[in-house]
Amino acid sequence: MYQAETILQMIRKVTMHLAQQKQSVKEGVYSIMGGHILNYEAKEILNQGIAQGIEQGITQGIEQGITQGEEIATERDIIEGIKRAINKQRLSLADAMDYMDIPVEQKGRYEKIFLETYPEIYQAD
Repeated sequence: MYQAETILQMIRKVTMHLAQQKQSVKEGVYSIMGGHILNYEAKEILNQGIAQGIEQGITQGIEQGITQGEEIATERDIIEGIKRAINKQRLSLADAMDYMDIPVEQKGRYEKIFLETYPEIYQAD
């Protein structure tokens, strides 16, 4: 069934191409086809797949955006916590990160972010 429909659609497409020189034939073929560009089953499946892919991409993009936003908010909260520990507890940056229980493998990253954000507050050890 699928192959027969595809062949039929291709025959219609070739007919349209050949009829381009004869306006009356072209109009007749258009009226038979309903004025639509060929839309055989394989093309419909492809178009559905593209639409589904776009929809999934948008959904994933939104989810990733929300996740990244949450990560940025968490990171900002940690940096603000370090700042408060330095200002209120009079701790060094290293001691403030220890106070905040920041894992050793993340301390370098947070130190860099903190120094870029608050270079005037930094207290050397």
